[in-house]
Amino acid sequence: YTEIADKQVLFLAALLHDIGKIEGRGHAKKGAVLARKILKRLNLKPAQIESVSYLIEIHLLMSHYSQRRDPTDIGTLKSFASRVRSRTNLKMLCILTYADLNATSPHAWTEWKRTLLWGFYLRAYQFMAQKEKKPETVYKTRKQQILRAFRDEAGRSEALEHLDMLPGRYLLTMNPSQVRRHLDLISRLEGQRAVVSRHKGRLATEISFCTHDKPFRLSQLCGVLTLNDCNILFANAFTRKDGVVVDVFDVEDVSGTMPIDDPRVDKVRDDLDAVLRGRIDIHAALEKHKEKWKRKKQTSIPVPLKIEFHNDISPDVTIVDIITADKPGVLFAITRALSVEGLTIHRARISTEAQRVIVTFDLQDKDGKKITGTAKLRKIRTRLEQELT
Repeated sequence: YTEIADKQVLFLAALLHDIGKIEGRGHAKKGAVLARKILKRLNLKPAQIESVSYLIEIHLLMSHYSQRRDPTDIGTLKSFASRVRSRTNLKMLCILTYADLNATSPHAWTEWKRTLLWGFYLRAYQFMAQKEKKPETVYKTRKQQILRAFRDEAGRSEALEHLDMLPGRYLLTMNPSQVRRHLDLISRLEGQRAVVSRHKGRLATEISFCTHDKPFRLSQLCGVLTLNDCNILFANAFTRKDGVVVDVFDVEDVSGTMPIDDPRVDKVRDDLDAVLRGRIDIHAALEKHKEKWKRKKQTSIPVPLKIEFHNDISPDVTIVDIITADKPGVLFAITRALSVEGLTIHRARISTEAQRVIVTFDLQDKDGKKITGTAKLRKIRTRLEQELT
């Protein structure tokens, strides 16, 4: 805030940002048009009018990107930066996004959203300052930073072998401490179907799974977490070239008050082992669990299903946004449907607003490519509609 020279622009954008709602849907663009007319009557400078109007036009952009997009993806950052245009706009947009969310309701602004917004701001600012162009250079630099945390030669060699078997986004997503925990999990996997670890973070509990790559594996993990009343906030799914899976979930208790302690994680581990051995039918278990699920809500307000595919944001993955009613097991249902279609899920972001849940997935086909065929996208949409309606 102290770095913004013309605070009048920021104040006027905050004052007028929702004025377009009187015109109905698409209020951001409509509000920008209305604002230009108002600001001309106030005799503002043309540059100020343009800045205020543009901030109003994009005032939803940073909330959308921070909560639904991957801040480590170069394509995502390029797409965002091209819309924001300048670091001055970025600073004002960050503050405007905070003010907008914080003033909406007591529940709209959370510590989790603060972390996502600030983290995305830092990545976007760094990207715009350095004009990162080549992902290979970024990945190489990050790999060197991680390896420097491993002091001994043997540990560094093991870490290098591990990193070389994973996609570049693993380097940008995980820190050295997480890499160490994953190497420990992998060392314990021999002779096991799966191993699980817990790490308490400031805002959420990180639960990491190490297992072997099989169809429907991610949906099984989501189902087991749901059985144990874990609300999934974020998920990263990685598969090494040797078929070892490292999946990392940020979770909280569905009530928001109970800790995710070691006994709960032990239960998650036991349930997962039973699922992988075929002793528990995860689908049947979830259906039974819904009857006593703590988050089950009774509401008469319908939430229309909305599914949007994006192939213009990332060069590597197809992004799908799904908005649907918040109900027990919804993430399991979605991941199961995507697995039926033979898709690989790399990342999931989940946020809840009132009676609806907003889920974003980064997807690739079985060959590791984006899904661009119209017929295939239509088939995926149909499968999701069948699962969620």
